[in-house]
Amino acid sequence: MQRLWRREIAQRTRASRPDPAGDTRAQVAARLRSVLGDSLSALEGSDRDELAQRLRLVQMLLVRLERMREIGGDRDLAIESELAPWRARVDTALRERSRTPEQVRALRRMWEEIEISRFAPKLPRAFPASERRLEEMLGG
Repeated sequence: MQRLWRREIAQRTRASRPDPAGDTRAQVAARLRSVLGDSLSALEGSDRDELAQRLRLVQMLLVRLERMREIGGDRDLAIESELAPWRARVDTALRERSRTPEQVRALRRMWEEIEISRFAPKLPRAFPASERRLEEMLGG
């Protein structure tokens, strides 16, 4: 199973070295690596919900790569630019020590669900997610 996933991901990310500061494909490849980890041992401590969410993130990232190949990176870059201020706010909020682990998890999942809905709109939603709900969670 692990080899199958690695082969699939390698095929989708060919000619792209994972680099969070690189071009769009390199950033998506880096995100895939962060979601999956370097081995299945990175997933061992995950509960069922966390594993399901990681699978959804992988599906979204693979759809993103496929769309870039089909229609180019401009639309992907536009979506990324629209989401950048939200990403910065969420990253800041996730580092706050005043949030409980449950609040951090809910905030992270809300953010990931928004990302999934924007980059892979054909994937069904796991739960209702919106920028308004995210704003409420951020305390704005």
